[in-house]
Amino acid sequence: MLFSVSSDKIYKKVTAEWGWQYLATTTSTSYEDLTETYLTGGHQANEHNVDYRITAVDNQSLESIPSDKVTARVAGAPLDKKGNEEYAAENPSEYSLFQNFPNPFNPVTIIKYQIKEQGLVQLKVYNLLGQEIVTLVNEEQPSGNYEALFDASNLPSGVYIYSLRVNGFVQNNKMTLLK
Repeated sequence: MLFSVSSDKIYKKVTAEWGWQYLATTTSTSYEDLTETYLTGGHQANEHNVDYRITAVDNQSLESIPSDKVTARVAGAPLDKKGNEEYAAENPSEYSLFQNFPNPFNPVTIIKYQIKEQGLVQLKVYNLLGQEIVTLVNEEQPSGNYEALFDASNLPSGVYIYSLRVNGFVQNNKMTLLK
């Protein structure tokens, strides 16, 4: 019986605590994780490493042993699953919008953010056409660490943009819904 590769499964590891997570299946010879911003050149203050590996899948859906890992430098800081206390002090000194977790997700994910001064906070989700999908937060909030739950049960698979606006600060991040 001949082994005929029909696709590759891609796995991603952001931290040792989270372990390897299934990311995608592809039939292409290349793949780009659109949930990350890859870095080259000198080190930046807010960066971390992400590991990837693949497995080959044959026409009977049997999966090979994983490849060696490949490490990439990406923008942002990985979230700690233990909660707000672990990723920022009680009184944040800056505004930050963190990468959602899990990512990719199906159908629910958590978006964490911090604000350094009280203000009107707007956290919205958009599709890639720039159309607003939902407003998760639209209220005055004091300085602190927050999280919002995004339920995409009624949305199709794809890449979505989430945007935090407060006191002139604006940050957008990408997230991927895989169903």
